Amino acid sequence: MLWRFTILDRNNVAIVVDEPTGWDANTSEIKRDLDWHGILFTNQGETFLFDGKAKKLLKDEYDQYGVQGDMTLVMEEDCGNGYEEFSRAKFMFKDYEFVCGDECYVKVPVETTKETRDLRNRLNQKVNLETTKAFDEVTTLPTYNKLPFEMELPSKGIVLKNHFEQTVNFTTPVLGVPDSQQGGPNTFNSQFGIVEFGFDKQKAVEIGNSGTELQARYNCVSTFLGNLGCNSLNRFQFTFPLAPGIVAPLDISAITNYQEGTPNYGQVSDVIDFNIDIQGSIESINCQFQNFYFVVATLPKGRTGLNDADFIYHKRQLINPTGILQPVGSTIGLNLTYTNSSFILDKGDMVFVYLAVYHRRENQYSGTNGFNMSFNTGSYIKMETLSKTPATTSKVFAVNEVISRVAETITNDKLRAYSEYFGRTDSQPYIHDVDGCGSLEVISDGIRVRKQENRIPNKPSLFSMSLQDIFEGLNPIHNIGMGVEADPNRIGYNRLRVEPWRYFYNNTIILSCTNVAKINRRVFEKEIFSTFQFGYQKWEAEEYTGLDEFLTKRTYRTTLNQVKNDLVKLSKFIASGYALEITRRKGDNNSKDWRYDKDAFIICVKRNNTGDLVVELGNIVNPQNIIDPTTLYNYRISPVRNALRWVNKLFESYKQFDSNAKLIFTDGDANYYAQGEMQNTDCALESGLITENERIDLTLFADTLNAKPFLIPERVVYEYPMSSKDYKLIEANPYGLIYFSSDCEDGNGWIDSIQYKPEEGKATFNLIPKAN
Repeated sequence: MLWRFTILDRNNVAIVVDEPTGWDANTSEIKRDLDWHGILFTNQGETFLFDGKAKKLLKDEYDQYGVQGDMTLVMEEDCGNGYEEFSRAKFMFKDYEFVCGDECYVKVPVETTKETRDLRNRLNQKVNLETTKAFDEVTTLPTYNKLPFEMELPSKGIVLKNHFEQTVNFTTPVLGVPDSQQGGPNTFNSQFGIVEFGFDKQKAVEIGNSGTELQARYNCVSTFLGNLGCNSLNRFQFTFPLAPGIVAPLDISAITNYQEGTPNYGQVSDVIDFNIDIQGSIESINCQFQNFYFVVATLPKGRTGLNDADFIYHKRQLINPTGILQPVGSTIGLNLTYTNSSFILDKGDMVFVYLAVYHRRENQYSGTNGFNMSFNTGSYIKMETLSKTPATTSKVFAVNEVISRVAETITNDKLRAYSEYFGRTDSQPYIHDVDGCGSLEVISDGIRVRKQENRIPNKPSLFSMSLQDIFEGLNPIHNIGMGVEADPNRIGYNRLRVEPWRYFYNNTIILSCTNVAKINRRVFEKEIFSTFQFGYQKWEAEEYTGLDEFLTKRTYRTTLNQVKNDLVKLSKFIASGYALEITRRKGDNNSKDWRYDKDAFIICVKRNNTGDLVVELGNIVNPQNIIDPTTLYNYRISPVRNALRWVNKLFESYKQFDSNAKLIFTDGDANYYAQGEMQNTDCALESGLITENERIDLTLFADTLNAKPFLIPERVVYEYPMSSKDYKLIEANPYGLIYFSSDCEDGNGWIDSIQYKPEEGKATFNLIPKAN
């Protein structure tokens, strides 16, 4: 073979140079990235030594620009009809060496595609998603309508509830009020128990409380429906008539139903379902009883409580209404109930529940207790509501444009992203005839969800992501791949292709290797799995109704017992509707850092009647075990559905694809009993109703071909003659099949790697065999 070598400088001026030392041993590698599934072309030039004219060109470039040197090596072959380009590659000045002694030379490797090199080298470099400048700070990037845009975020319904239940029978003595303190002998006054709503100011709680206790005027009851301590609450006094002609001072505790300093946090826009059922008794020890009053009252926000008119009374039940005096030693049963499914509780209101006991204390100087109050197991106070707040508007970023912006920035606009899966009819930089199956998704961060990005004047907060961030967020959900290919929309440029992984394994035969002398077929154990994890790394469990969240983590297993490999595909994006809602309710009035401020949220959207993108709420029919299904976020990307998109990879672990292939649910977080089917079934893989802890087998699929594996977890290795023409065929369609045959077997496989030696005209093939 005759070879010609040309160096192109940074201005594309061509200079023909001598063949570099080491070319005769050069190996060109064609290799698949098993995470991205894309094919990479490289020329392993670590042994290339350049002298003479080439040495000077390379040294001058490095001396002026260092590792930012920009030169290209063009390799051409004369096969009898003139020179044809075999390959071209960029010099990798980051590995530059200059050697000078008995002889002087430059040693520097080359890599075929500069854009691929930039992607690999800058994989983890963050990009401001709102930037319009590339990394070189010179190249101006195109502006995109959906990068970002304002979108309304409707409220996710949150069930707020406080349930207090007596878990053991409980009796407490009450001292009572001696006659001398009641205005004289035979004078009745009140001793009372108050069911208090205690408030822990260090923790945001649901409907205003985190515990309750019973209080009496002259002694503190140690426990009732929980206990926060006798002096843990602020108290104030007010008076109101308990019966005609009787006015008693009462020491009453209450709390607001919202935490101060967090507007809209837990705001109730619906009514409260309020239920009380307290069963017990009052036993006289050393006093006489007359009447009892059971009172449920609200003190609206802004009222002092100093007058009876300040209160709204929901219940004032008179017990022992005949007024007959109960003697010492008597016992009166308590049956205190209150039910109101339309209880109005506005922000800042205070709620009071108490029992006033009218008695006359005898033996005023004995110091013994006046009576016992007992409460039975099962007594409870329950408050519950479905809380919704007004919608807010936040900046969000369309997924397709996010991928392209990051690729453009790190390659100085040499690569733009193209995806039929994430692309839309109005996407940029490329539009598509239809919206792709993954296209109706946007992302944002907690800062923007809270509208806090401009809290420091003239210093807006950046929302930055790397290509690795994007891949680790989207791949666990959609099972995608990425690769570099020619861009027909920009002649002379390449593009970053992002599609479901199946795209990178097509069925076109690109090369046939017949009469192979020796084929080595071996198991590739790394792609045989015993357990799998799917879903999301982060979700909301600490605030409200966290156990209802189904956008969490799931663990499955196969029936294999000879391997112990785990496949973990947990998205780093947050899909939890509860996490989004709590973050949204934090609002822009609280500038404190929030734990999700720097996290990326993913949100499924849909088109409204005018074609605009809006949040896709609900999208569920026949829901079970889900609170408020009409306000669900992200039902399309629930963990079990993400797993379905991975099944054609997971079922490779089984040698035979049949009804015995299955994934068995073993564990999960929070609500893995959620059940339903999607209302909008576009792109759905499942056949109908599905549960989040479902065993995954062929019966779940509307089309079982979507579950069928197309790869075999093996490798087929052999040596075979290869020409530069063959190399060009593979370059033109690197994702096609290669046919192989020998006296023993034949089959088809996709490239894992090919080591090609141009001077020898021979290659070592390492193929991933195609399943039947």
